[in-house]
Amino acid sequence: MTTSLIVEERPLPVILQPARDELLSSWLRRHVAFYGVTEPIFTSWLRLGTKNLRSLDGQLGLDQVARIVEKFRCDPNAVLEMTHAPLPAEFAPLVRSSKPRQFCRSCWDRHLAADAQGVVMKSWREGWRVTCPVCGSPLCRKAISLAAATIRSATRALFQRTGTLRGKERTSSIGI
Repeated sequence: MTTSLIVEERPLPVILQPARDELLSSWLRRHVAFYGVTEPIFTSWLRLGTKNLRSLDGQLGLDQVARIVEKFRCDPNAVLEMTHAPLPAEFAPLVRSSKPRQFCRSCWDRHLAADAQGVVMKSWREGWRVTCPVCGSPLCRKAISLAAATIRSATRALFQRTGTLRGKERTSSIGI
């Protein structure tokens, strides 16, 4: 048996903890970033039968669940809970398949502070949600981009570390 075959069959050495309510594609993308590989290489190594991680959020086969469980040493129920697969068919039109239109600022800040950038929660794609199921805060429309929320969080962290800027309180001129 060659070394490449041995490495291919091993589970991942470092497994990132999934955030509560995190989408499967988000969790897998965080591993892609952590390991510094591309999505196609990662999905090929996992042998998931797709190059599009987002497609796993809505429809996940048993063989795909088995591969993820094997490589990530996790519970199959935890994998299924990270998808929208268990939803009844009538809810499908209310789940956005592309980028989320809403997000929770509190959870976004918490993920940034926990060094879990890039977390996308299931509830952010669910059109019927008005509050975050994790923290109870109201979900915000994406009128403010996640990039602006990141800047806001970084600025807040900087002010908390350094106090006020030159003894004066500063507020953002763009309203974030």
